[in-house]
Amino acid sequence: MQLPARSFSYELQKRLVKAAVQGTFREARERIAEITGAPIPRRSLEEVIPEAAQDFDAFYAERTPKPWTETGALLVAAVEGKGIPMIKPGGAQRKVRLTKGQKTNRKRMATVAAVFPRTPWIRTPHRVLESLFDTDRIPRTGEPPAPRPEHQRVGASLTKGKAAAMGEVAAEMSRRDPPGHKTHVALTDGERALQDLVSEKLQVTLILDRLHVLEKLGKAA
Repeated sequence: MQLPARSFSYELQKRLVKAAVQGTFREARERIAEITGAPIPRRSLEEVIPEAAQDFDAFYAERTPKPWTETGALLVAAVEGKGIPMIKPGGAQRKVRLTKGQKTNRKRMATVAAVFPRTPWIRTPHRVLESLFDTDRIPRTGEPPAPRPEHQRVGASLTKGKAAAMGEVAAEMSRRDPPGHKTHVALTDGERALQDLVSEKLQVTLILDRLHVLEKLGKAA
């Protein structure tokens, strides 16, 4: 009868996952309880989320990428680190007073990566600067809309490590462009170690994400 293994329906589990990736577990539970009127135990939520991701690698491995001749001339890899606050177990011993620089919940760095083909979009420096303040993103009269990423693959992991994640990015880029005829570029944040790893593992033109640069410039100003 294809009934779910858990007492929650597949639809409820799907809603739980969507709510969890948009906020904290507490916010996810509150949101689902508000919609359904039924409280969801925290432990159940912590078990549903990993189960939802267990087929991630197999899902992408089985997908056949579109032929390289039918996608944009650019092949883009976007790689960056994302700090994830780690909450200590309830029974963990807490320090009475934190020393300078210590935080209640330390962060672990997850490696987030995306690979996608895209059609080149030629713009003047003036137009690039304008786009930083153009929140509506409405194309000018007679100007074609910005090309979108094509068949994008996105992944993130706390456990694989940067080197393993970079190996997967390299493999995906090879799948998307077997003969290597496209222009390969990589977009990264300002972490020097990550940039060095990208330069070592991938044969790409390295590009620094302008949004990270603007954030640093704002703080410096």
